[in-house]
Amino acid sequence: MGETDQRYPVIARVCASGIWESTSPLHIGGDGDFESNTDMALARDFAGRPYIPGASIAGAVRSHLSRVLSTSFKEFLGGTEKAGVTGTFGGKVIRGRNDAVYASLISVEEGRFQQGPAARIRDGVKINSQTGNAEPKGKYDWEVLPAGTAFCLGFQLLLYEQPPVGITNPEARQVLRWILESFGERGVQLGAKVRKGFGRGAVSSWQIRDYDLHDRAQALDWLEHRGSQGGRELPLEDLGPVPLPSVVDRLTIEAEFHVRTSLLVRAASEEEGGPDVTQFSENGRMILPGTAVAGALRHRIERIANTLGNVGRDFVVNLFGIANQPGTPERAGRLRVDEAPLSGGSLAVQSRVSIDRFTGGSLESRLFDEAPFRGDPNAERHLAIRLELDDPNPREAQILLGAFKDLWLGDLTLGGESSVGRGVLQGIRARFRGPGEQLDMTWDRDPADRNCVETRGAEPWRQYLSEAPNA
Repeated sequence: MGETDQRYPVIARVCASGIWESTSPLHIGGDGDFESNTDMALARDFAGRPYIPGASIAGAVRSHLSRVLSTSFKEFLGGTEKAGVTGTFGGKVIRGRNDAVYASLISVEEGRFQQGPAARIRDGVKINSQTGNAEPKGKYDWEVLPAGTAFCLGFQLLLYEQPPVGITNPEARQVLRWILESFGERGVQLGAKVRKGFGRGAVSSWQIRDYDLHDRAQALDWLEHRGSQGGRELPLEDLGPVPLPSVVDRLTIEAEFHVRTSLLVRAASEEEGGPDVTQFSENGRMILPGTAVAGALRHRIERIANTLGNVGRDFVVNLFGIANQPGTPERAGRLRVDEAPLSGGSLAVQSRVSIDRFTGGSLESRLFDEAPFRGDPNAERHLAIRLELDDPNPREAQILLGAFKDLWLGDLTLGGESSVGRGVLQGIRARFRGPGEQLDMTWDRDPADRNCVETRGAEPWRQYLSEAPNA
């Protein structure tokens, strides 16, 4: 009789479910089978409802855990994972046989749509960094789900009598805690364009059930899919003793601004009979898109880097990444920019006309209305911008801070029509943290004297930036 495979029984299952609600736009790419006229359509199920594939969730969470648990960003890029992460998500682990390969201990359900606003279409255009004009055939659009869209997420952890080599059952439970904690407010981002502010969200609470399959009643609960009534309810902290650590090799800038003039990121009016062009809004909320902030910063950073050494293109590729360039390997960026909701102001409709420079009269059919955002001067703030740069060196931090200073002073404008004075900001307060815990600087503008800015914690930053070449 031939040798039979040894089987290892499942002794417990831990099931967790929660509602993930997006706090920024979300794009999960599909194949356009539902007659979408957009270049990048959403993934939809047989009934036409958007969903998040389980593979997308599992990949994003595994990458996020690998990043957070790595000792350095270079270790993360090298593909090195903690043994507990590899053992939980699956890999080639050996138990006495050279051909043994074990599947993931974690099962990830598809994100099922619960509720949310209707999908919207966003336009995008690729800008030539040298001319400032749109690239030929650089216009595209994509379908997005606005902030406030909710999906039901589910995870199931299988625990064997003899777990795979490299992980114990308590360690697998600990990894499950880290997975669930990854869906906090500043945790894992789902879908595409996460470096432009997309895919942020959070699960406010998890429902966790622990099924001990040695217990007949709990085994029947699981077999009968008793859901919230089965097994034993388990607090998150009981899965493992160690909370998910925070990333320390990251530069974070959080800043609040006033809009000194007006702001216009062009969009068609959502109201019938409205202005021809209005400030971009989504689901009734005016927004400064992350793509607008990232594009302006990229252009200014490239100019600064070229001024200092004619290395602007390579420099921005290292920060922002590169894609869709024939013959050039794709690379993800290290700089993340959040979307910025606008508040403390309103739309102000302005009629404009194009003038014939030869006759001095108006051109035929060139009268149009615009509705840019204008901030109330008495409002505490009009928008908040957040930037995150992974693993910066002093040179990169120096140039990024230089570009941010231009934004703070109003020299770097955002949105369109900067030639007629739009998009000028004025910084109110800012906080600069990391890399490392010793770097923590704040800027605060005096409300009584707008020319006075109080700085705290600058000395450690001066020492850090002095390490940059040619500082």
